[in-house]
Amino acid sequence: MTLKTKISGADFESLNSEIQAHYEKNEGGAYILKTEGDESFNAIKSEKAKIKQELDDLKARIEAETAQKVREAEERALKKAQAEYEKARSENNIEALEKSWQEKNGKLENELKALQNVNDELRNEFKVYREREVVGDVVKKLVSKYAHTNCEQLLEMVLSQRIKAHWKEDGNVEARVCNKDGEIVADTIDELMADMHKDQNYSSILKANAPLAKGEEKHNALGDVGGGKKTHYAYGYELKI
Repeated sequence: MTLKTKISGADFESLNSEIQAHYEKNEGGAYILKTEGDESFNAIKSEKAKIKQELDDLKARIEAETAQKVREAEERALKKAQAEYEKARSENNIEALEKSWQEKNGKLENELKALQNVNDELRNEFKVYREREVVGDVVKKLVSKYAHTNCEQLLEMVLSQRIKAHWKEDGNVEARVCNKDGEIVADTIDELMADMHKDQNYSSILKANAPLAKGEEKHNALGDVGGGKKTHYAYGYELKI
């Protein structure tokens, strides 16, 4: 019969006196199986603790030995390199020294080129992101202001072909009007929208609230952007990088 290590008072009362003698009552009112004096039980616990300690010691020893071997290998490699250098230097072996330095320089140049390539890729990605951000912001605001209901997507497609990003010498990017060949022209955003309102091909997708015509003093076609300042150049939305 296998005895439980912990039983309730009711279970204890159901046992005969011989089995009850193997239990003792704890502070919580439960009955706990007595293990004191059980040599086999204590021996198992002791052996288990001993094995765990041996495993911990073995792990610590392996880690220490591994670290020591790594340090020794690094020291041997450094000493070997220094010895080869000193030997070539003492023998005045210029050719060997030059070859060694050329190999080192070649390796460093390759690493530098790889880093430069990564840097160029990141710059290009950032440039594309900025251009899309600037043009996209302008186009969305124009679409919101001028597109007829359910014609937003069509007007957005048209404007995306007539507005492109332009990088200035000071590192700022601005949205500029371009012709149908993708070449930047002198027209402003206001003038582009005025021309489109005059063109019957766009009458079905544009609302009637056209900006002022060419040559007239006007505000930015988007109104609130740029603080409402007057402008006679391409839409002045700039981002520094």
